[in-house]
Amino acid sequence: MILSVLLALQQAATPDPKAPYWQQEVAYEITARLDEATGVLSGTERVRYLNRSPDTLRAFSLHLYLNAFRPGSRWADADSVEKRRRFNDLEDPDFAFNHVRTVRIMGEPVEAAYPFAPDSTIVRFDLPRLLAPGDSMTVEMEWDARPSTVPRRQGRAGRRFDFAQWYPKVVVYDRFGWEEHPLYPAGEFYGEFGTFLVDLDVPDDQVVGATGVPVCGDPGWERANRAPDRPIEYQRDYYGAATPASDACGGAAPGRKRIRWYAERVHHFAMSLNPDYRYEGGRSGNVAVHVLYQPGDEKTWGGGIAVERTRTALEWLDNLYGPFGWPQMTNVHRIEGGGTEYPMMIHDGSADQGLIVHEIGHNYTMGLLANNEWREAWLDEGFTSFQTT
Repeated sequence: MILSVLLALQQAATPDPKAPYWQQEVAYEITARLDEATGVLSGTERVRYLNRSPDTLRAFSLHLYLNAFRPGSRWADADSVEKRRRFNDLEDPDFAFNHVRTVRIMGEPVEAAYPFAPDSTIVRFDLPRLLAPGDSMTVEMEWDARPSTVPRRQGRAGRRFDFAQWYPKVVVYDRFGWEEHPLYPAGEFYGEFGTFLVDLDVPDDQVVGATGVPVCGDPGWERANRAPDRPIEYQRDYYGAATPASDACGGAAPGRKRIRWYAERVHHFAMSLNPDYRYEGGRSGNVAVHVLYQPGDEKTWGGGIAVERTRTALEWLDNLYGPFGWPQMTNVHRIEGGGTEYPMMIHDGSADQGLIVHEIGHNYTMGLLANNEWREAWLDEGFTSFQTT
């Protein structure tokens, strides 16, 4: 299979292909509440981190990607050099941000350091104690995040929100060390595979698409469904005995609802919210297909068009790589044009078949492969462009 060949090529490119391969083990537990009036998503995050590397760790780093979409970031500076004005001139409340507060590691408070200041897309902490190979630790924090009103892989417009790279995300530690990369224009991403348990609190009329499966709660698909004769496949029990408790979705405040999402073996968790989304569903083999499109898209997305094109892309890519490794694929019509890929989810500016093939193609390389897109772009954008053609 192509994936086996790519893995062999990737390993051959590393400094010591004979050394045993390892990946760090990460598990996220995130609570997130959306305040639509301010555009701010906030909550808590608990990370369980197991050091599977042969190295003793002395520090710990997080990505705060949304800080790229504001004045003073390296992204904004690069824009200025290229004579583009996107985020350089944004004022509050239009620019994006991502903050961490009251961070505790190994049960002890730690101080944040920003090694690329004034850019704050990377935050680093000294560990209270060394973390030896095979040892684990817990990292706990409060956080908040706000997308910008100028969309770029994220964004907000009225009650519409594209949340991508929105939570404090663990920096990969690999054989090259901590892969701390401030986010630049056209820059890419690199994440540790992990499990995600995300408890989301939003207004009760929001329609939500996300990485993972909704273990409990109402993502709004029934109300938005344009094909009510087709049952919606939530796949709440896909993960079997590992499925988290489904009793966390009650007790929401009046006018709000809670949804619990769960995903395994993914390197990122993305979301999109829009109370006006229309929903259509389908299936490709064992993979559920969810399509969320906007009012006025009926002729270009609706009537099964985007569902069928998503299914076609999955079927074709399965013939190349083998069966898709996750339970569902969600295709949403995002605020911005173009497209961006996330595990189990693509944010598209249109329902063009080529665009859908391209973004879903990223779910195989680099999604299931999860190579370092900074070091090996040929396995990400290069290879996906080739297979799309």
